[in-house]
Amino acid sequence: MMQIIQIENINDSRITSYKSMRDNLADNHGNSLFVAESEKVVMKLLQSSLKIHSILARKEFIYEHNSIISERKGIYIFTANNEILNEIIGFRMHTGVMALAEKPENHDLDKLGDRIIFLNNIVDSENVGSIVRNIAAFGFESIITDKSTSSPYIRRAVRVSMGTIFSLRHRFTEYTVNTLKYLKNEGYQIISAEINEKSINFSELMFPKKFVLVFGNEAKGIDRYIIDISDTIIKIPISNKIESLNVAASSGILLYEISRQINSVQ
Repeated sequence: MMQIIQIENINDSRITSYKSMRDNLADNHGNSLFVAESEKVVMKLLQSSLKIHSILARKEFIYEHNSIISERKGIYIFTANNEILNEIIGFRMHTGVMALAEKPENHDLDKLGDRIIFLNNIVDSENVGSIVRNIAAFGFESIITDKSTSSPYIRRAVRVSMGTIFSLRHRFTEYTVNTLKYLKNEGYQIISAEINEKSINFSELMFPKKFVLVFGNEAKGIDRYIIDISDTIIKIPISNKIESLNVAASSGILLYEISRQINSVQ
């Protein structure tokens, strides 16, 4: 029978990690733990292979999902009233469910498969979460993020992705150029989504079997040194009334097109 621990004080040291893990880019990559929040996301976490340290939730959730929670050994089960839960999360949270878990180990570069999505200096965690969700939605499985990109395991990114990051192969790299050059030498084509004088419409490209698709910073786009080593630069044609699309929206359009091409030849 699982033991449920009642938290009576917001300053209880046992829930410090839940309070301290805010959406902070500076703590992006150094922390081995992450917080998942919302009932749906925590359920995805429970169904994943990731190691869970604790759950902090209202009692109704714990009792309702007793069977799947009990399958996980060594998890601390905390419960608290809505006032404490809302204070921890920073806003009124209707579901009252959180969990603390370990990030997976950095995935082997040689085991990312043939189609890889690379995020370069994307700093908004909601954009990262949305892109992750698009990656999973269109059947892709691998993502690389560089040191300037907001971690897909920041709590807001995890929430926006609806926990789909748990099912993806993720690699973090501090060495963007070396990583891309290595992949290029392994037969991957580097395809950058960017509007410039060399861009072609994405619909003109038959995507190769092995590629790395790069998305860049919300304001500045993809770093110049990545553009310089890219095999192809693609753009989405849009009205001249606006300069560009949001990077998450762009990812949805391009990933759909690649998925369509793949499915049409199978």
